[in-house]
Amino acid sequence: MKSLWTKSLFLVGALALHSHAIFGIGAHWSPALGLELNSDSGEIFRNVKSIRLNEKGTSGLQGFGIKMWIDALPLVDIQLTGNVQFSTYGVDFIMTPPLGTGDTTVPLEIDLSPFPKGKPIFGRMFGDLAILYPFLKIPPLVSLMKIYAGAGVSYGVATEVMSAGFAKKAIDKKIASGSGFNPDNAYPTEIAKALADEIAAAGFKTGAGGFLQIGTQLKPPVVPLAVYLDFKYHFLGFNPSQVGGTAITMEMGAAIAF
Repeated sequence: MKSLWTKSLFLVGALALHSHAIFGIGAHWSPALGLELNSDSGEIFRNVKSIRLNEKGTSGLQGFGIKMWIDALPLVDIQLTGNVQFSTYGVDFIMTPPLGTGDTTVPLEIDLSPFPKGKPIFGRMFGDLAILYPFLKIPPLVSLMKIYAGAGVSYGVATEVMSAGFAKKAIDKKIASGSGFNPDNAYPTEIAKALADEIAAAGFKTGAGGFLQIGTQLKPPVVPLAVYLDFKYHFLGFNPSQVGGTAITMEMGAAIAF
């Protein structure tokens, strides 16, 4: 009987050892749930003719990322995560002639070389450092699954958005460049190129922020693989003013774990 108990305890210990991963690295799908790029419209030029811009916005971003965690400390886990999120959004500019009739609406397309021209893209890339407390382990001894919560800091970059204000500055800059550009007699393709060139040349917005996180990780015994699901509520300091909605990122992926 004593020998049986010894073997049983040894087996439980072995399972616990192999199911407890102190290091992992993986990849995941990371959409931004509920995030919105708000629509915007306004006049960007008026002289002989009037030009208005209509930015249509979008809802939700698709994304992907990588994650690494270290679980060697007594009470907390450390996670490092990098995410890239993006979405296209529609933009039209409307040219109105002097008599106010016969409007010309032109969809704005950006050179996405080596891909075909397409709608403008809003994108952001950021890294997260999280300190997490695993408050529940199931089952307690073997810990095949753990649920954790915590917080962290972020740093990242985001692209500019073709808002009416941005477009007006682009047109004013092109007029002031001395190139002879005059929106009153320019073709729609010339207006589109002036806007597309400026958004393509615009720099990134950079900044820091923070987030709250809750998630779970499943690590079967022996097999050096794990799956995870995390939700983060971000307070990012580099989003353009057009970004709104609920800033929740989901990270669902798999990892090699030892």
